[in-house]
Amino acid sequence: MCRAVLDGGRRCPCTRGDRRRAYQRMRYAARQAAAAAGAPDPAPRDTDGAEQADSITLQDRRSTTAAAIDSALVALRDPDRSSDPDVHEAYLNAVLDHGAVVRDVAGQRIENTYAERGLDDASVGAEATAVAAELEQIEARWRETKSGSSAYLTADGTSFTAEGATALDEARNAYAAAKMAVYRRAGDRSKEINEQRAQIAREIYYDELSRERSFGGPAAEAFVPSNTAKMTRADRAMFSATAALYPDDMVEHANNLGDMLAKRSKARAHYTAGARQLSRRTRTEVFDLRDAMEYGRFRFNHFIDSPADMARGAGSIRDRYSAENAFVPRTPDNERKVGELVAQYNDSRRQHATIEYATAIPKDGGEPYEVMYVKGPRKRVTTEVTGISAELTFSDASSMTHELGHRMEDRNPEISTATKAFLRRRTAGLAPERYARSEMTVADGFADRYMGKDYAGTHHTELFSCGMEAVAHGRFGGLVGRPQVFLPAPGGLSIADRAQRPKPDTEHLALVLGLLAAANKQIG
Repeated sequence: MCRAVLDGGRRCPCTRGDRRRAYQRMRYAARQAAAAAGAPDPAPRDTDGAEQADSITLQDRRSTTAAAIDSALVALRDPDRSSDPDVHEAYLNAVLDHGAVVRDVAGQRIENTYAERGLDDASVGAEATAVAAELEQIEARWRETKSGSSAYLTADGTSFTAEGATALDEARNAYAAAKMAVYRRAGDRSKEINEQRAQIAREIYYDELSRERSFGGPAAEAFVPSNTAKMTRADRAMFSATAALYPDDMVEHANNLGDMLAKRSKARAHYTAGARQLSRRTRTEVFDLRDAMEYGRFRFNHFIDSPADMARGAGSIRDRYSAENAFVPRTPDNERKVGELVAQYNDSRRQHATIEYATAIPKDGGEPYEVMYVKGPRKRVTTEVTGISAELTFSDASSMTHELGHRMEDRNPEISTATKAFLRRRTAGLAPERYARSEMTVADGFADRYMGKDYAGTHHTELFSCGMEAVAHGRFGGLVGRPQVFLPAPGGLSIADRAQRPKPDTEHLALVLGLLAAANKQIG
């Protein structure tokens, strides 16, 4: 038994984060195995007839699970039953069952398409082997060149001849150029493979989902940020394409929540339902002319938004309050006095005040008349709260998809009921651990520990938003454990995936696909 540190013992190695997370994953795997223990192992089937039978079986299951989804939605939308935990569990089970069918149907098509286009693991492995062989040939030629470098030595063997040094430099440069060309070509091909895989998976997922829901319709076109006029054309197009990843009924619900701003940001992307919107305002300095003409110098000033609006009796309260003291009628006598005051003020100053003119409109509706005022050299910039609005920030298409997922689940019990119940089910009995200074997570067996975060008192988790990134952009291994390809590397895998391969979480994938097929669905 381990002794406490205070008693002279060492820190128990069992408390290490990697061991604790491995233990949590093992517990989850054990629970999954126990749940499936009662089901007999299916006999191996690898014929075309067996595949057709599987397809027919999946389609039959799809009809059954779709009907179960409708029944669960009716119960969840019933005000008398919407808070019943049994209804929540039944809804989650219906979502998972239907999502699993969509996942399996799409999964077969995805793997077949990969094989047809030479993007399956076997084909990619063959490409990685060919790249490795080409690199080895380049290395072998360079080793041969180095082994024969003694022929270029001088008679005393202490240095290379001029011709030999030139030949070795040319050989070294050729070696580096050949190796760089292979890396560049293989890197471009790796990027192409990863993008094509993600695109194929996305297209097939949405082809299956579009048989049940509509995507990219009028609701998606009407869903635009309130600051769309300030967005670039590329960002507006990205927002429209991202909104089309969500069912029209779900987008309509999100649009009905009110205005939302979408801003590109270099900082960490986020979504908040109610953010203070700040505006910078620059005010102009004007002097109190009535006081100055009485005391012979400028003593007071005002910072106003618009002198022209102030003269007409409009503008902010600050402007209207300052108007009586800032303006004097334009007469020869006033022009002389004001000119003397301005000359006195500007003397020995680098920044000068100026005399300005405006047209004033009497409050009683009389004839307009001309007034004069003195504009000072200073400006005052202030930041003011102009309102409260939902706000989404993003840096690329993937982060926009993630944050729009949070917008969709905002005050949307048909998403949050399933995600909260799923999170409770997956993390039951597991201790939370710190993710960041003010954030906690329960790692469980999720593809990324970030997905175990919960936001108590809200509709939000990270399950739907991260899952949408996996479905639409192939992040987190697409939740099927598919690593990123990098052909020049050993095994054809990226450095990160060689260190830790993506963890498959097909149950999480079923949850996301099930929600895309069910949440906010119109029944009847």
